[in-house]
Amino acid sequence: MQDISTDESRDDDTIIFICYLDLIRAEKARWKTFFNVDIEPLALPANLEEILNAPCPFWGKQGKRVKDTHMLTFIPSEIQGARFVLQKLKEMLEKINIPNRYCRVSMFQKEWCRNDPWECIKQGSARWVLLTKECVPDTFTEMEVLTLFNHVVKLQECKYFLPTATDAVVSIVMEFLTSGTMLFPAPIFTCCVDTYKPDKTFRQLIVGGFSKESLSIGYHKEKSNYHGIAGCRTL
Repeated sequence: MQDISTDESRDDDTIIFICYLDLIRAEKARWKTFFNVDIEPLALPANLEEILNAPCPFWGKQGKRVKDTHMLTFIPSEIQGARFVLQKLKEMLEKINIPNRYCRVSMFQKEWCRNDPWECIKQGSARWVLLTKECVPDTFTEMEVLTLFNHVVKLQECKYFLPTATDAVVSIVMEFLTSGTMLFPAPIFTCCVDTYKPDKTFRQLIVGGFSKESLSIGYHKEKSNYHGIAGCRTL
């Protein structure tokens, strides 16, 4: 393959376009390699290079850029003609055979049995998401409702939001299958925008606690200093 970085016949726009195509092809290849399914990622924004090379809004003071602290992942809306939901990802993970890449997604709280927890997880349309590789600094608190709201407001000032459980799970799983890195390891969780009502109170869903056993999905039941917030941005 020709090295586009040294090809003087190409202008900057052409080089950037080729890089975008490479990212899209790489994402298609990841889903094909890991799950043997074909997906069609959406086009990436024209200013992607600017976005990725910008100082990270959360770790920028440490000299880090967005590309250093985030995962770029495509979240499909359907797989093989059927709506893509996390329960489908759970089933797909049970079928793959990649050395040293065993992974499963589980619901870890007994209270889930009261009704189907998968139904409360939002999916939405197909999208590219940028998700921080860890919880944003200073979001590890006892996470009362008011505190959570204040953190969300600060995220929105940077054009970020709480991730959906789907955003978090797919991004973390794809990173693990690609690099072998277990992000959001036990006992760390990120709160998500999805809610669950096991009793009279709505609870925020949480994703994390990654271990050799599984990546876990639960809900914010009690005060915990291990529940933070990952920053999520939809492209």
